[in-house]
Amino acid sequence: MCETTKKGKSIFTTSTQNPFALRAEIMQTFSLETTDIQVIAPDVGGSFGMKGTLYREDAAIIWASRKLKRTLCWSASRSEAFISDEHARAMHGQARLGLDSKGKFP
Repeated sequence: MCETTKKGKSIFTTSTQNPFALRAEIMQTFSLETTDIQVIAPDVGGSFGMKGTLYREDAAIIWASRKLKRTLCWSASRSEAFISDEHARAMHGQARLGLDSKGKFP
């Protein structure tokens, strides 16, 4: 959720494990000063690395909130998040199995 005041300060409430790094990323993305953006991170549990970066939906909400000077919100179901969000534990693997002609272990 992002609320932007009439004076132009944006207050972004999000489920993040690193609010200061996220604020720095937002500041860089939108050329903002520290007084222009506040990131509020309520109690957050585990995330497998999914709560540490600025997602494009976040950027869109912040941009639109600043443009319209009103509060906007984005939400995604757990299933949507697992399909679309990036994870911190990238993994690529290969495996070989020694099976017989019937697909059984010898």
